Amino acid sequence: MSHPILAAARAAGLTILLSAGSALPAQLHLNGKPAAPSPDRAESGGFAVLQLASNDPQKFHADWDIPTAGANLTTTSSTPRNKPIVTFIVFRGCQADATGQCNVTVDFNVIGPDKSEYARQDRAPVWVGPAPNNQNFQLSQSELGLIIEDKDKLGPYVVRAVVTDHIAGITLRTEQVLTAEATK
Repeated sequence: MSHPILAAARAAGLTILLSAGSALPAQLHLNGKPAAPSPDRAESGGFAVLQLASNDPQKFHADWDIPTAGANLTTTSSTPRNKPIVTFIVFRGCQADATGQCNVTVDFNVIGPDKSEYARQDRAPVWVGPAPNNQNFQLSQSELGLIIEDKDKLGPYVVRAVVTDHIAGITLRTEQVLTAEATK
């Protein structure tokens, strides 16, 4: 679904806004000021990606689908054991081919607290289909869901995303740390 966006996420009390000006590449703002670089977002030219996580994916989708000039999204970087946490990719500016189609995929790789590979998902579609308005941020067609079970270690899980626009030949890398905590 195409959304005009000032995508907002609440994380640690900060409001994060993605602004998409017609002549400017995507720019992340924190409390109205340009955000410092961060490993959870990347851009090259007009192609930009942001990695977000939520422990309430149904609410995340419902909030994203509200037909407003923006989306107010609740995100998190921690999850209790045996509860789902989902990583989303938000993107802007995929390049269309001669028929007007974009082809953007993501490879997810999750590294557990013991530094070994915990999970992997390759070539999941971010956007495969008609090019959205390149000035609007879009929610990926795929997401990565995790549940840290009783047998799994508590601690930091690094979620790496390699997002490739196959038409433009651009690959962007993001990562975020999701911390698995004991159930309260």
